[in-house]
Amino acid sequence: MNPAAAVAPPLARLQNLRKLPGLIATYEANLGANNVRVLFATRNAPSAWKSHVAYYRLAQALRISSVPNVTAHSISLTHVLEATKANPTLRFELAHSLAVRADGTIAAAVTSLPSSVDRSTPSASLVDLRLHCTRQSEHAAKEHDVARPSRVTQAGWLVHDYLAARGARGAVRQDRQENFWRFDNDGAFLDSMSAHEFQCFFDALKNVEEFPVGLDALLANVTRSVAEQLFQQGPYEQWLLSRRKVSELLIRVRAVQSLLKARGVDRELAPPRFSQSK
Repeated sequence: MNPAAAVAPPLARLQNLRKLPGLIATYEANLGANNVRVLFATRNAPSAWKSHVAYYRLAQALRISSVPNVTAHSISLTHVLEATKANPTLRFELAHSLAVRADGTIAAAVTSLPSSVDRSTPSASLVDLRLHCTRQSEHAAKEHDVARPSRVTQAGWLVHDYLAARGARGAVRQDRQENFWRFDNDGAFLDSMSAHEFQCFFDALKNVEEFPVGLDALLANVTRSVAEQLFQQGPYEQWLLSRRKVSELLIRVRAVQSLLKARGVDRELAPPRFSQSK
């Protein structure tokens, strides 16, 4: 695994930058012929963008394709202001809230939105395992009778979210080609999950009957040196995850490996089955 540098070269010019309702410091824009979602570093949350890039890179390591491509970029403040010249209110808001570095750029996570997904596509919520754990909600919300992914696919997502310490699991959206995408990926690698919530998450993994093919081998590949390549490229200020968070991630990786191994040798537990995701 040889990921790109933590922060890529300055991004080409954004156009028609617009704020997404209900999301903090997250915007949509046109980048050439493509639509992108941009999460800027702000004065109040200068590092929030990093978790989105880390979450995507972990998905790639696990060969989970449902998370749209997310890359780290430096975006010129001048370009940001040019992209909002038609909206003076938004331009003023950005000028006073963005964390502008000495070279006049802002760090940002840029998500490439698949062209096969449009705004009219209905979405369905995944189980918020933190709420589920506290019994405030014990079912997955479902809207508009959206098709559900296979159990194997959902098992892969559950492992991914457990490793990323992401209890608030967002929504899944199906595109016109019947592929599933997870866009709302806030909350990864934060410090807000308690030991009890982690245990609840792990208990959910114990109930999984089928896991994606090759998961055990992929987990074995997530070593400290690989994690450092994925999350700690460049100088310290560009690291996506601290040493502590990398260590905690590796502990969770080994916990899932131990679970798979125990399921394979303990006669009282059903051995894990591995199937292709659909």
